[in-house]
Amino acid sequence: DGGVGYGIRRLLAERAKSARDAVDIAIDLVTKYGYITGGRTYTVADHNEAWQIMLLKGHRYIARKVQNDEVTYIANAFAFDKVDVNSKDVIMSPDLIEHAIKTGHYKPAKAGDYSDFDFSRAYQPDDTSRLRSTNALRLQTGWEYLTGIHYSDWLHFPETQTPKFKVGVDEIRHLMRLTAPKTYAERGDGRADAFHVSADDISRSQTRESWVMELGEKPHLNTLWRCSSYQETGPYIPWF
Repeated sequence: DGGVGYGIRRLLAERAKSARDAVDIAIDLVTKYGYITGGRTYTVADHNEAWQIMLLKGHRYIARKVQNDEVTYIANAFAFDKVDVNSKDVIMSPDLIEHAIKTGHYKPAKAGDYSDFDFSRAYQPDDTSRLRSTNALRLQTGWEYLTGIHYSDWLHFPETQTPKFKVGVDEIRHLMRLTAPKTYAERGDGRADAFHVSADDISRSQTRESWVMELGEKPHLNTLWRCSSYQETGPYIPWF
């Protein structure tokens, strides 16, 4: 019985005074009207903090504050795994875990102890988008750049990680331009086409525009670094 769709992102931008306020507005809308599609993650940020809120079809949701020493990175799939149900930085539907137990998608190792609750495994089947190379290879490439770790288990990418270096605009622009070594190797001639035909890369054939937002202390001091072509070959131009 979902009623709110993709337009929720515009409603948040119009109404919210902060990232935390946006989370409350999203929760109010989904609680009242329901969400119409199978599920989606929205990221909201201001100069002080960032939150991610995952909306499920119907009236369920879970939100988490991104910690100051973390990078969170997703690719068309839920990435929120272990849930600290007692954390002040986690907000979720009152029946989220109960519903997962009732539908058979989660069984606590110890009755009444939900410390092993994994949101992404309970609410997204293993054999769906998490195993697609168009999602998984981008996660593998990005996380290896950010952490130096090669994750080979496509079903268990980390939700967030502490990067091996401080991340700013330059690092994010570099990440957006990445292609996997696998993409080059499969061409057979050791060279890569500047305009990729692979959908597996971060800088990939379907991407016609990308951007990095540098958040100022006041919204009108934000800088949007925008690339209006393929990221690997196109420049990021500042929009003020």
